[in-house]
Amino acid sequence: NSFCTLLEGLIAATTMSRWAVACAVAVALLACGAAAMTTKVEAKTEWCFREDVGKDIPLRFNFKVTAGGKLDIDASVYDGSGRKLHSWHGVTEGHYEVHGDAANTKFRFCFSNKMAHFTPKWVSFFTHKGVHPNVANVEHLDPIEKTIMELNEKISELRDKHDELRVEEKEHRATIEDANERVWLWSGVEGFSLLFMGVLQIFFLKRFLEVRSSV
Repeated sequence: NSFCTLLEGLIAATTMSRWAVACAVAVALLACGAAAMTTKVEAKTEWCFREDVGKDIPLRFNFKVTAGGKLDIDASVYDGSGRKLHSWHGVTEGHYEVHGDAANTKFRFCFSNKMAHFTPKWVSFFTHKGVHPNVANVEHLDPIEKTIMELNEKISELRDKHDELRVEEKEHRATIEDANERVWLWSGVEGFSLLFMGVLQIFFLKRFLEVRSSV
């Protein structure tokens, strides 16, 4: 967001005091955390999104296919000039890290389901911006600031893990709901079959008794 961009610019352009560095880390942690979402990629289509990142700022990208077909998809990462930085083919999940520089501060991430003829795919993904290396340079920090940096890293790891668990939870919930639908459907088929067999038995028994009585 714009606040993250402003913060990155301030970090890169100014010499900050130790306490300002610590505060910047805390603010960056709260305001510039991970952004997670899920999208549906229709068959024979490609879906892309863009992320802006400041100079020397790392950006982590993770994705996982949660539903659809064989849970496989193609994915690619491009820089601002359209140059392909990395790609995956027929994978269920993947991760990649980019760094903004003077030439590239905009990156494009794409999911392609063009290999599928009919089946859409649901993909959960999230991006996480790191902090400027001037902030992350723990050699020049006092113990309190080092502790804040360590907490920043731990909480970032927890956020990433939390996003992964949310994706797995959605996947398991979808599996359970699908299984419940199949159970209800099969129960309905069984009930209809039993009713149909009962009607047939009554019909043939009635015909049999009518024939016996006529004889």
